[in-house]
Amino acid sequence: PLQTRIGHFLRLLGLMLPSSPLKILSHLFIPLFLVAVLFLGPLFMMFLSKELPFQSRFQWAKCWHDLLEWIGIRNYVV
Repeated sequence: PLQTRIGHFLRLLGLMLPSSPLKILSHLFIPLFLVAVLFLGPLFMMFLSKELPFQSRFQWAKCWHDLLEWIGIRNYVV
C-alpha cells in the first residue's frame, strides 16, 4: 500500500520510476548526449572560423578579456 501510494504520488507529479535497467540507462545517457550535442555547436563554429586555441585567428587577449567581464564571469559561475 505505501509503495503504491508513493508510485501514484510520483505519477501525479509526472515522475515515473523506470521499470528496467535499460530504461534507467536511457534516462541517464539521453540528457548527457543532448548536452554534448548542444556544446558541439559553438565549438564547431569556432573550429570553422579558426578561433579555437592554437588556430590562426585565436587571440589570448580577447579570450581573457571575455572571461573577466561581468557577462563572462556570470557564464562561468552559473
